[in-house]
Amino acid sequence: SHADISAGQGPSSGLDPSAVLDVANSKLVVVTTNAASLSRPTVFVAPLPAVAPVVASVISVTGAEGNSAYLPSVVYDPLNGKILVATTNVANFGKLSLFRCNRDGSSCSHSDASTTAGQGPNSGLDPSAVVD
Repeated sequence: SHADISAGQGPSSGLDPSAVLDVANSKLVVVTTNAASLSRPTVFVAPLPAVAPVVASVISVTGAEGNSAYLPSVVYDPLNGKILVATTNVANFGKLSLFRCNRDGSSCSHSDASTTAGQGPNSGLDPSAVVD
């Protein structure tokens, strides 16, 4: 079956999707590159099971610069109850960006993970997030 979870976002709002299940809350969390929002990250949160019509929450990450959300990789951090999203930040010379959000996709913060780790340009290409 098919369910549209785009919640009325514009064309190209769902590029490079990365998904994680929030099993405790029966939610599907999808993070995309939203070209309709200058390629900023967008968090879509949909209830499970996702049957039409789906009423999804959409969070555009405020404070994120344009072109900061290429190739998002999302994981759930159960210890801290956070969604972590690693992206390639093209606006910052291909460095790795890390977004930390609440489980519902709200209250996201951003950090330049490459600079924090002492890495230079193009050090954040094709990220893959994991919690260990």
